[in-house]
Amino acid sequence: MEHRRPEIHVCYSRQNKEYVKDILAGIEEEGLFSYSYETKDCDAITSAYEASQSSLLGVGISVVNSHIVLHASNLKVGETLLKIDIADRSSFRVFGNNAARYVKGMPFKL
Repeated sequence: MEHRRPEIHVCYSRQNKEYVKDILAGIEEEGLFSYSYETKDCDAITSAYEASQSSLLGVGISVVNSHIVLHASNLKVGETLLKIDIADRSSFRVFGNNAARYVKGMPFKL
């Protein structure tokens, strides 16, 4: 039997793997666990939705093409919580913080 723990799922496309480290650090800073994996899906919103569906916490992040998307399992596929363009690496850690803060019911950092 596979053991699954409550964690935020983070999927990424191969070319964006380097960006995931900072997002995972942001999640960890807030005291939550994460699980990351490579996806072949080329749509950031769909990937984030699927990640949220597979997470016991109901929260998923995708880092696909030029977007980072935060999705919750209680939202429809096209509805997202946050979506940013990959432009400034300094915002990645805060993005991870905000994913964890959503789980904990806390307000987002700016």
